[in-house]
Amino acid sequence: MGYREFKADLAAAKGEKYDRISRLRGGDSDGEITFLYQHDEPLCQVEIQVFIQDVENYPDSRAVLLFTLSDDVDKCLIDRLQRTTPHLVEKSIHGALTEFSRQMATPNCEPPAEEPTEAMSPDSEDELTPSVQSESWGLSELESDDDEETFLKSHRLSSKTKTEDYAPVVIQQRDATEQQRKDLLQAMHRGFSIGINGRREHQLGDIFSLAIKVSELGLTDNGLAWSLKPTDYVVMLLKFPHGYPSPSEYQSLRGKQSVALVRFGKCCSAKPSNVSAQAAFHNDAKGKAPVRHAAYDSAAFIPLYLFNSITKTLNEDLPILLHTRRVHGISWSAAQILLHRESEGSHVRDDAYRSTTVDHVAELKDERPSATPTHWVVSQDDALVGEEQLNIPLVLMQFALQSIIKSGKFCINCHEHLEEGFEAMKPYVCSRPLCLHQYFSSGLGPGIEHDILTAPYVVDLVISFFYAAVMSHRIRELPKGLGLKTFRPGTPESPRQNHEATACFVTRTAKCDFAYPSFQRGERLLMIVKDEKLLAGKPILSSLAERHLCEVKGVNMHGFNFKILQTWTANLGDLVKSQDQKSRDRSSQKKKWRSVYVYRCVNQFDDLNENERHDALLIMACGIPPITEMREFLQANPSQKLSSWSRLDHPTYKLLHWIVASNRSLIVYDDHGSGMETPGGTKVIGMEEGWMQFRFLQGSPEKEIRFMEQIASAFPEDPASPSTAIPTLFAFHGSPLGNWHSIIRSSLDHTKSENGRAYGRGVYLSSKFDTSIHYCRPKNVMGFSPMMDEHWPRSVLKVASAIAICEVINQPAKFVSVNPHYVVEDIDWIQCRYLFVKVGEAVPKIDTPIVSQTSPGYLRQDPIRKLHGKLEILIPTSAIPVSRLKMFPHLTARSLPSEWTNNSGSQKESEPLQGEDLDGLLDSAGDMSE
Repeated sequence: MGYREFKADLAAAKGEKYDRISRLRGGDSDGEITFLYQHDEPLCQVEIQVFIQDVENYPDSRAVLLFTLSDDVDKCLIDRLQRTTPHLVEKSIHGALTEFSRQMATPNCEPPAEEPTEAMSPDSEDELTPSVQSESWGLSELESDDDEETFLKSHRLSSKTKTEDYAPVVIQQRDATEQQRKDLLQAMHRGFSIGINGRREHQLGDIFSLAIKVSELGLTDNGLAWSLKPTDYVVMLLKFPHGYPSPSEYQSLRGKQSVALVRFGKCCSAKPSNVSAQAAFHNDAKGKAPVRHAAYDSAAFIPLYLFNSITKTLNEDLPILLHTRRVHGISWSAAQILLHRESEGSHVRDDAYRSTTVDHVAELKDERPSATPTHWVVSQDDALVGEEQLNIPLVLMQFALQSIIKSGKFCINCHEHLEEGFEAMKPYVCSRPLCLHQYFSSGLGPGIEHDILTAPYVVDLVISFFYAAVMSHRIRELPKGLGLKTFRPGTPESPRQNHEATACFVTRTAKCDFAYPSFQRGERLLMIVKDEKLLAGKPILSSLAERHLCEVKGVNMHGFNFKILQTWTANLGDLVKSQDQKSRDRSSQKKKWRSVYVYRCVNQFDDLNENERHDALLIMACGIPPITEMREFLQANPSQKLSSWSRLDHPTYKLLHWIVASNRSLIVYDDHGSGMETPGGTKVIGMEEGWMQFRFLQGSPEKEIRFMEQIASAFPEDPASPSTAIPTLFAFHGSPLGNWHSIIRSSLDHTKSENGRAYGRGVYLSSKFDTSIHYCRPKNVMGFSPMMDEHWPRSVLKVASAIAICEVINQPAKFVSVNPHYVVEDIDWIQCRYLFVKVGEAVPKIDTPIVSQTSPGYLRQDPIRKLHGKLEILIPTSAIPVSRLKMFPHLTARSLPSEWTNNSGSQKESEPLQGEDLDGLLDSAGDMSE
């Protein structure tokens, strides 16, 4: 039962015939099928998607979603889809399709009644222009991947079923200068700086901005984790291509509209430069050479990739959210929860259901930040004022700021509260399976662009851990259910779909007989040389044949040009050579033109067997560009997503996104200095030289919650009492590289024993560095090993080994063993706090935002269980959350011991905050600057 039976039933159903159903196939996710349905009135083909959320219970599944991906679908058809959904539960695929055909064959519903349009005078009729709410504008540049829209569209299905949502929205073409001036002046008086860029007829400007200095928001450590410096400005850009809408017109907008376009980001000044503001709304097409304006633009607008969900809401959902708030008199949080619950219960939605839901969410506590004399601006809320006083730009900015402040408390998908007593340091989702699925598969979470720009070493480290885990067959969680496409060459006797060509590895040119337009610039190809090393019966990927992972650089009438990204052969000496040198060595020994098989990323990853999956992931990981090159692209094009880069094809980007986004721990590079650390620094004191220091600013949310619960349970007495024991101790844990991909995601465990259990079952830790480093030794590698490099070939760190400093609940009497090692059976008693990585000799220096430049001092450790390296190890107070220091005040920071004070230097005084105020821009129309 479960997924295996689901796959078998799907294969069987493809051979059956169902009324008006065609092109039945599996979807991008586990438990998902799609097909085309022939609709009569109106005559059209509609793409239907059925998603079984609990596929492990198939065919007894009760959680079934039914929706359409087609645009401009008739309301009547949507109503019938909603009525059909409950009839599909607890059915096999054959039964569900049969029932779907039967339900859809029932008589059509009555056509929706036309709504009266607003009365217009004959004189004004020619001045009215309908706004085209098309997919071509809106968030097309923010959401370029079609397959990332599936679940987002399904959740908005309910809002598209109302008659008024399909009524044409007409924006009256009037001179909006005075109304805009009034709205912006009010925003200015509320504490926001105003900027105007460009000119537009009948408007104050083409693009205008609202900005506020970060220091005015009252952010704590979260602001630093988000790479928002106190001197930065949070900026919202607004553009109204079809005219400035009235409040009623704005609230009538739905979905991906093109009337009110919003970009949310930051800037070093209160007013972004004109070129960066324009670029934010007009991204370069994929494959076009980048316009490098950011390198010299000191006032460039930088999107807040970490808050992609806020930007998406501002552009797609804010109109109906505002309308819902005003109709029911509820808070932003309540309105979001109400709409989400309605979408989930769309098949049972009626007046009684809506009334009950409204009553429930209306009782929810309003999470609007409380006003303080210093940060009063974030507590403002003008969404419920009278219609005449409603200020749309001001309301948009207020919503965005409040969403930032409370982003760590609410699920970014269902908007329900996260676990009580915990606040995530970056936007996240709750533990519901559907929310987790959307976080990883639908582009719902923070963009990986944020991590690449602000934490490049961390991204390099995460990819390196992934590569090592796959190479050693230690990876536990694979990127399944994402629709990932990859290579699957097969065997010499039965090769998979491929193209035969001849290639010259000196000139990097390939000739082929098949149609050249099928290849695209930037696409990854796997070229395998046809020779005697392709042994019969042995998978091509595991053979000793010469294999090249290539990137298409250009196409012509006869073939294509390519760049070699990675080469694999049986020659171990190749491991120390560059890819160019390797291919040239072989080309000089053999004929110039060689026959090759050419494979493309067209096979579903989920259809591969275990060994094929590991081999395919290794090859694809070698196609991920170096972190320095990805970062250079984003710095040069701050308004673009990485997926728009021509150097990165979609399958490789999708894998990269999963690798980075699935790491739910917040890790920062914490080693910006060298040598002896100065007082107040964040560097761990006493570690050997040559190890890069990374800090877990926060572990995975659910693990942090359990750890805090265990501390509270272990120390139920008054934590503020001086007699309370030091609640935690610190210990080293060493492990081979292949294990760290899983450790940083789900923490340490003891499900497998690699070094025996001489002192009992549990996680082994030590107070001595030299003991734990012994367990970091590399193990024998499975799979590709003779041909694979020891580390991710594109890495700038060249990671060789890793060791962690863990925080452990200080109750050794309950440990399995304390001598000679700590053996802890309860994994919830352990939380990684630092990661030290042995790297290559020539790591390029990358200037990155420093997350935390100071620490009040060093933690008091249990005097009989201190950490030791060559000297005593000192742990900065920045290792644990501030809330814990408040919980245990007797952990007051200790000063730096005298043996560490030599050559310590003095701490630099903080500089006064500076910023720019553009409030005077609205004094006259002549102030509209370019």
